[in-house]
Amino acid sequence: MIWKALKTAAVAEAHSPLLWGAGVLVYAFLARRHLGYWPSPNHPDPKLLPFEDFHSILFLIGYAAIASPLLVGLYWASPKTWSRIRFSFFGGWALLLVMMFIPGIQFVTWFLD
Repeated sequence: MIWKALKTAAVAEAHSPLLWGAGVLVYAFLARRHLGYWPSPNHPDPKLLPFEDFHSILFLIGYAAIASPLLVGLYWASPKTWSRIRFSFFGGWALLLVMMFIPGIQFVTWFLD
């Protein structure tokens, strides 16, 4: 019973980087709609926008995304589970890296500063 709950948690945890990246992208679109221009690092502070609840939820999902390699690592050896979650796990981290380092769409850097 506990093993099954841990397995379910790890599968959900594998999707957290993708969910967080999509949430930051939606947050940037909301900021664009509210401000009239795309946000950039240090301009404006994401905490000052009128979306406090969404900002708090994104921070909680972000903490889960940080912990995701630890829980997903438990299932690396399980081919059946790993085959279902690897695309979401690696795709989520790739999305975060793109949104962090490509000039013009540094939404992760903006959100975290």
